[in-house]
Amino acid sequence: MRVRPGGWRVRTRGVVGDLALRRQALTVGGAEQQVIIVYQAVPGSPSEAALARLL
Repeated sequence: MRVRPGGWRVRTRGVVGDLALRRQALTVGGAEQQVIIVYQAVPGSPSEAALARLL
């Protein structure tokens, strides 16, 4: 598995407001054309609480 360059993104969701999320793109060896995008919030942050409310 290879991690592609990521970064921080701010997304706005009408129900919970702004979410500051770290973005990572992961590829699997032998299938580089397929990418898994993972977004995560800092533990204990308001963004983490907002994500929990979306579930």
